[in-house]
Order: sequence, then C-alpha cells, then structure tokens
Amino acid sequence: MKKQLLQTAGIVGIIASLFGIGLLANQMNGCFEPTQAPPSRQIPFSLRAIRSAQEDFRTRTVDGEKAKGYWRGDIAGLYTLKVEGQPIRLVEVAVAQADYDPKTDHSSIVGYQHLPIRNYWFRAIRLRGESTPNLERYAVCAFPAEVREYSKSTYIMSNDGVIYSKELPPGEGVSDYAVDPVKENWKKVD
Repeated sequence: MKKQLLQTAGIVGIIASLFGIGLLANQMNGCFEPTQAPPSRQIPFSLRAIRSAQEDFRTRTVDGEKAKGYWRGDIAGLYTLKVEGQPIRLVEVAVAQADYDPKTDHSSIVGYQHLPIRNYWFRAIRLRGESTPNLERYAVCAFPAEVREYSKSTYIMSNDGVIYSKELPPGEGVSDYAVDPVKENWKKVD
C-alpha cells in the first residue's frame, strides 16, 4: 500500500511538473521567436545588402574576366550569375525572387517563386540622363506590390548608399534615379 501510494505521488508530481512547465511555456510563448521588423526598417536593410553585394561584385571574376564595374542588368543577377558554373549568390534568394523584372536566368534557384519581400518588389533602375549603363554607378528601387497601411513608401538608392523614400501612387516604383532626390521631395532614410 505504501509503495502504491509513493508511485501515485510520483506520477502526480510528474504531471504537476509538466503542467507547470506547460504554463511557463504558455507565458513565454513567442519570447524566443524572431520578430519581423516593419517594412520601414526591413526594406532599407535589404537595400544595404544589395549595396554590399554590388561592392563585392566589382571585385569578382565572372566568366573568366574581372568584373568591369557594378552589375546593372537586374537584382536577381546578384544571385543567379554564374562563376565557374555556380550561382554567385551575393544576395539572399528572397531578394533575387523579389526582383520585379528579372532578366537573368533564374533556373539555378531551386523552387523559384516570383514573390515580393514583405509586400515589396526590387528592381534595378537607370540613372537619369543615361543613354547607356555607366558601370561605375548603379541605382535600385524598392516599391510596394500593393499599397497597404504599413507599406506605402517607395525607396531608391544609388551606389553612394544613401537611401531615400517617398510615397508614390501604386505601380512600378520609378524607372530612373533622380539627379537630386531631395529637390524632388525624396526624404533621406536614416
């Protein structure tokens, strides 16, 4: 009888401990999960990653030749261009997939899906006044796939790394980088 009572007490103790752990876990739910930054912080972060990829690209050897400057074709190419038969992978796959107008072959991305990141598309844009791409400069635009309460701003950045934002009507962002963004009412993003 005493042995049976001790076994029952042990089982009750284990159940109580598990219940207490369950309550604690419920209280801590989400404490260790990564949080998502709002687009106003995440998109500039992605633009800075593109800048870093562009700087890295300039030092690479592509198809047996040293790169002659920045990559101007598209954003996806910063992932999909091949070096010694392998994708260059200078940006995250999600950034490559969020290229609004990819021009490079994206077959190297397994399970490729053309999707915006946090409701934003990215695209390489020309610099105003260019007739041919100047490989010593580049510009990029990030714009909302659809206007929502939390994603209204369009962002632009050139090779100087300064990011600007402006609320624009829905569409395809901008097609060229302003000569002086501040004079065209773009606001500098910190």
